[in-house]
Amino acid sequence: MYATKIVHILQNQEKILNAKIKKIQKRRVSNEIDTIQLLFMKIIRKLLRSLQETVWMVHLLKTSILVTKTPLTTLKCMSKATLNQTLQF
Repeated sequence: MYATKIVHILQNQEKILNAKIKKIQKRRVSNEIDTIQLLFMKIIRKLLRSLQETVWMVHLLKTSILVTKTPLTTLKCMSKATLNQTLQF
């Protein structure tokens, strides 16, 4: 439950960051400060996506182990769960 809330918070932060990136790109990067700012925003966006995927995978792993009590089955099903999560969001 907490993991899904964290994932939604991270998704909202990513949406806000995407809007800021688009705003900077629309006004045409004109100086070095804008270029650096845009670069760092893109790096932060990548970090947010990685963190979001990591939180989701840990949540799936924990839930699956609690339900099945077999880590091997959990590891076999992780690729399917990742695909389903990607399609859901």
